[in-house]
Amino acid sequence: MKTTAYINTQLIECSFKRLSPRKSTGKTALERTSALMYFLAFDATVKKNGHSILDMEPKSFQGKNNRNDMELEFVRLVQLKTTENGTTRQVSVLGKIETSDKSPEKRISSNFFTVPLKKASRSSEAFLYPGRPPAPVLKMGNTATGLVWGIGYNEGWQDNLPQLLSEAKSNTPFTDLAIFVLRDSTLQPDSDFRAALVEGLKNRFTPEFSSFWAKRLDAEKIFAKHIDNPYQNCPPSAFADADPPPTQSQSSVSDILLTFSPEELIDRITYLEKLLDSNGIEYQTALSKGAAAL
Repeated sequence: MKTTAYINTQLIECSFKRLSPRKSTGKTALERTSALMYFLAFDATVKKNGHSILDMEPKSFQGKNNRNDMELEFVRLVQLKTTENGTTRQVSVLGKIETSDKSPEKRISSNFFTVPLKKASRSSEAFLYPGRPPAPVLKMGNTATGLVWGIGYNEGWQDNLPQLLSEAKSNTPFTDLAIFVLRDSTLQPDSDFRAALVEGLKNRFTPEFSSFWAKRLDAEKIFAKHIDNPYQNCPPSAFADADPPPTQSQSSVSDILLTFSPEELIDRITYLEKLLDSNGIEYQTALSKGAAAL
């Protein structure tokens, strides 16, 4: 039996559809999906960088790199395989796939970094996000985080996060969300499927958040009949045959880096080299490799 495997495409499609909102009118579903994806991207960035409060100051070296990291994580979450003519396919509302000229990078930049985050940097009071529904999972600004451009976890995030999924049709929203989020991750098919999901979450997110998520998976276990045999028995979804499966993510690091300007790439490389230096990790730059070959 294989030691690693991807989740069955039919199961991912099935779970994705189950996350559709019960009400399709208004902006509620869009706002909740956005807040949820920003939180997931933030936590994955915290996991990567090791700081529970991230400085997003747009002109500082660290701030730029934290923004880049969170942007990469957001793109990985919402971007799907492009159409044959190169149009971006992405998720703005859970359960729905759309094509858009506005890339995920521009979405998080214009809708998050330059709206609530910028507003928080100018606020004299603690800024909590999202404000609607009144279930904030993040806190921002100097009063809340000690940094003018800081982002951190709101103290009540564990109670408030489920509210962002409360309108989903699914009776196992955290299980279905885990399946969708881990669509491009390799799991251990020899183990219990839920245990494999938990291990995948641990590899992607912080210990505290993955532990919270694992408890939700355990609580939903009795209701998750659609994953009793996840590699074989998930019913197929009704996605259009003309479209590629919505589960094939194009957002590998190399793909995303192609969207960076030369200046952003230089900043990114410099940051990574400093990170390696600070941890005493030996490496060779492209320049030093070329010199060694002469």
